[in-house]
Amino acid sequence: MILPTVASRALGIVSVVSTATNSPAVVPLSGTGVTLLLSGTPATLSFGNVTVGSSSSQTVTLTNTGTGSVTVSQATVAGAGFSISGLSLPLTLTAGQSANFIAIFAPTTAGSASGSVSVASTATNSPAVVSLLGTGVTLLLSANPSSTNFGNIVCEAAARCR
Repeated sequence: MILPTVASRALGIVSVVSTATNSPAVVPLSGTGVTLLLSGTPATLSFGNVTVGSSSSQTVTLTNTGTGSVTVSQATVAGAGFSISGLSLPLTLTAGQSANFIAIFAPTTAGSASGSVSVASTATNSPAVVSLLGTGVTLLLSANPSSTNFGNIVCEAAARCR
């Protein structure tokens, strides 16, 4: 078995010496080492403030940055309020090819939230991980002061003071 150490073409031979009249028998060898790398961009998504009960979405790009084909088999989302859409699996990306999916933050409670999307593939750096950050906020409207007393009002015309 030959294990490539660099992403390039390699040549070699195996020479088998024996008592045969055609000794040594020579077997030519060739192969190409490839890199299998997958990256998610951006590496961190910040959704900022998102109102509880609504949602915000952002695009993530998966790119095969290696020299061989990579097959994406699974995408796992962690963290309350986070989800993804638009990623049909399994997905094979050739060298330099990209695919997009949507990351969504839909908070159900107020407060900071963090999570991640972990993308499993045949790449040597699997899983590729994209960090997710967001804050669920509630919108409240209040009057200050909460009540106002205008006291006694004098009417100038009796017809308007009813």
